[in-house]
Amino acid sequence: MYYGNNGYKDQITTATGLVAELTAELKTHTYGIHSYESPATIEFKAYTTLTLLDDRASIVVALSRSGYVVTQGSDPKYKRFVDTPFETLTALLSALSPAFNSAMHQALSTRLMAIAAAQQEDDDEENGSEEDGSNDDGSDEDGNAEDGSDDDDDSKPLPQE
Repeated sequence: MYYGNNGYKDQITTATGLVAELTAELKTHTYGIHSYESPATIEFKAYTTLTLLDDRASIVVALSRSGYVVTQGSDPKYKRFVDTPFETLTALLSALSPAFNSAMHQALSTRLMAIAAAQQEDDDEENGSEEDGSNDDGSDEDGNAEDGSDDDDDSKPLPQE
């Protein structure tokens, strides 16, 4: 039994809940589909027609308590997927569309690079004083004062004769 992405069975037991779930899923997958129509319900199933990136073929996808299924496709190559349930829209689109997979990988890569850049920016801000080679105590990495003198001067005065 399909429980929706949020895991709550009760939210998808109504036609309104199914439409809300399908709409939310479609919006999160816009990177990997060409276009889609607003979902409609028929007999406790939410339906949408979406156009794939690969060959601009259209498919009709239904969401029910059993999961996502292709009910029809404009290209005969999608016939083998008709009435095969998928637990997620991602799984369905991954099975049908190599272009979806490429777009998903690109979107994921872009997000990960943005996260890494933001993390690097945060690290740079936190360690801002270390960028100029000085430490919090005003000395450089070797412990020398910024004025060039050595704070760790262990030398003793030469004995006077």
